[in-house]
Order: sequence, then C-alpha cells, then structure tokens
Amino acid sequence: MARRWNLCSPVPYTQGGEEKTKWLQLGVMFENKAGTGFNMILDAMPASTDGKMKIMAFPPDNERKTSGFKASTEPLDDEIAF
Repeated sequence: MARRWNLCSPVPYTQGGEEKTKWLQLGVMFENKAGTGFNMILDAMPASTDGKMKIMAFPPDNERKTSGFKASTEPLDDEIAF
C-alpha cells in the first residue's frame, strides 16, 4: 500500500494581536509504484504575494503526532453550481 501525505500551505493571520498560522489543505501526495518518487494531486494552489509558494507534506491525522495542525479531508457540502 502506498504511503499518503496531506499537502498543505501555511496561512498567517493575527488573532488578539498575536501572529498565528493555520494550515490550508491543498491536496495529497503518494509514493509512486516504483518507490522512486511521488505523485501529487493538487485541488488548489497557494496564493503568493512575494513570488514564493510553500507547500508542506504531513502524514494523515491518524499518523501525525504534531499538535496545532488541523486539516480537513471532508468534502464540501455547499450547493454552488458552476
């Protein structure tokens, strides 16, 4: 079974005068079948104001030990027609 990571981008914000970071999930990454690289599936791209885009890979929630990271893999339930 291929290992999977959540691909996320940091989004800085200020709350109560304190600088904080939330993580926006952009997609997923899997090891390729040969085990020599990775396949990335992006649902979104991070916005850039300085020409840099930062995407980090995290293990899924059940493997992650880092606190403070919260990314949802739940599908959106909105009914906006495009």
